[in-house]
Amino acid sequence: MIPTELPRAWRWALLALILLLAAVLLLVLLVQWLQFQALLAEQPAWRRWTIVGGVLGLLAGIGWMLGRLLLARPVPAPERQRPSVDRTTVERRIRAHADRGADAAAARAELAELDRRDQAGVVAVAAFGEVSTGKSALLSALLPGARLESDVLAGTTRSLQTLDWTTPAGNAVRLVDMPGLQDLDPALESLALDEARRAHLVLFVAQGDLNRTEWRWFGLLRDLRRPMLLVLNKADRYTRADMQAIRSRVRERVGDQVPVVLAAAGGTETVVRRLPDGTEEARQRPRPPEVAELRRELQRLLDRDVAALKALRDESVFLLAAGKLERAVRGQRRDAAHALVERYSRRAVVGALAAVAPGTDLLIQGALAAAMVRELCQLFDVPVRSVQIDRLLAALQGRASTTRPVIMGIAGNACKAFPGVGTIAGGLIHAVAYGLLFRTVGLALIQVLEEDGTLDEQRVLEQFEVLTRDDLATPARQLAHTAVEEARAGVSDRPDAAD
Repeated sequence: MIPTELPRAWRWALLALILLLAAVLLLVLLVQWLQFQALLAEQPAWRRWTIVGGVLGLLAGIGWMLGRLLLARPVPAPERQRPSVDRTTVERRIRAHADRGADAAAARAELAELDRRDQAGVVAVAAFGEVSTGKSALLSALLPGARLESDVLAGTTRSLQTLDWTTPAGNAVRLVDMPGLQDLDPALESLALDEARRAHLVLFVAQGDLNRTEWRWFGLLRDLRRPMLLVLNKADRYTRADMQAIRSRVRERVGDQVPVVLAAAGGTETVVRRLPDGTEEARQRPRPPEVAELRRELQRLLDRDVAALKALRDESVFLLAAGKLERAVRGQRRDAAHALVERYSRRAVVGALAAVAPGTDLLIQGALAAAMVRELCQLFDVPVRSVQIDRLLAALQGRASTTRPVIMGIAGNACKAFPGVGTIAGGLIHAVAYGLLFRTVGLALIQVLEEDGTLDEQRVLEQFEVLTRDDLATPARQLAHTAVEEARAGVSDRPDAAD
C-alpha cells in the first residue's frame, strides 16, 4: 500500500518514476507484440485470454497507484489529547488542597476573572504579532468606531489596549491588542499565553511570510486549541501574485485548521502627478484598508456557535486554573520536602554525636534513613514497601562508601571554622559527614519522586552521584554549626535532642 502521508515533493517524484516505468513497459510490450502476435495465435484460447488478462491487470494496478498518489490527501497528525476538566472538579480540588495548606489564590482568581468576563457578555479576541507588522493599525481599521480602552496584562503593570466593538451581525466583541512579541521576555511569555487561554479567539498578525520567532509563537498559540486566524498584513506592499504565493506557502505549513487571510491596514501612499507645465508634483493621499476578507472570516468564526466558543474558552480557563493550583501544590510539597530533609539531616548529626559504642551510629542512621524515605514517599503520594526501602538503602550504602573520603574532607574543613572544639573534633567531623550524606540522599529522593512519581532505585543512585559533585561547603558549615552547639550542650544527656 502506498503511504499517503508523504510530502508533496516526494509524491510527485514517485509519480514521475511510475510514469517512466509505465512508458518503458508499454514500449517493450509494443515492440514485442508484433513478434508475439504470431506465437499468440498458435496458442490455445485459454492461454491467450490468460496473457491478455495479465496485461490488463497490470494496467489496472498502475492506474490505481496513480489515483492514490494524485487524489489522496495527507493524513493529519493526531491531536494530542488534553485532560478533560470542569468547574466542579477544579473547585473541589481547590478546596481539598487549600485545606492542606496549599496557596489556591491564583486558581481562585482565574475562576473569578472568568465570571467577570462572562458578566460582560462579550467575545474576547486576543491579537498577537510583532511590532513591525502594523497590528494596532490593522485592528483600528478592522473595527471602525470601536471604543479604545486600556487594561493591564494580568500579573504585570504592562498596559494593554482593548477595543470594544459590535459587529454588523450584533456580536459584542472585545479585542485585546497584546504587546509586541519582541516586548515579551521569558518572564512575560507565560502571562501572555494565559491571556490567550482566556480569549475565545486568537488573531495572529504577520507581515508577509513568518520569521522564526513568529513561527515559534504561532506554534505555541495553536497548541492552546483556540480558534485562530492567521492574518498576513501589508498585502498592499506586494503584487497580488507574490502575496498569493506567500499565502500558499504559509497554508501548506499551517494546514487546513487555521484560515490564512490577506489584509492591509491602509495608511498613506505617494502619488506623482504631472502638471501642465511639465513638472511633477508628489502628493500624499490616504490608502484605503483592505480588511473585508478578515472581517468576513472573523464573522464566520463568530457565527459558528458562540456557545461552542464559550465552552472551549471555559475548558481552557479551567485547565489554566487547575495548572496554577497544581504548581502551587508542587511548590508547597517541595518546600515541605526540603524542610523534612533538613530536619532529618540535623537528626543524623545529633544521632551520630549520641552514639556511645562502635557501630551504634550506623543503627541510628539506618533507622533515620528508612523513616526519611518513608515520609518523603508519603509526602509525594508514592506507595512504597519496606523491602524497597531496605534495598535502596543498601545500594546507597555502597555508593556512599566511594564518596565517604570526599564527604569527610568537606566536613573536616567545615569544622575548622569552629575553633576550640577540643576532643570532640573527631566525632564532630563524623557527625557532619553523616548529615551531608543524609541531605544529599534526601535531595536525590525529592527530585526523583517529584519528576517520576515512583521510587526508582537506579534514578535515585544516579541523582545521588550527581549531587555529591555539587558544592557542599555551605550546607557542611550549617551542619557543623548544629553539631558544635549540640556537642557543647551534651547531646548524650538529652533524650529529646534528636527531635
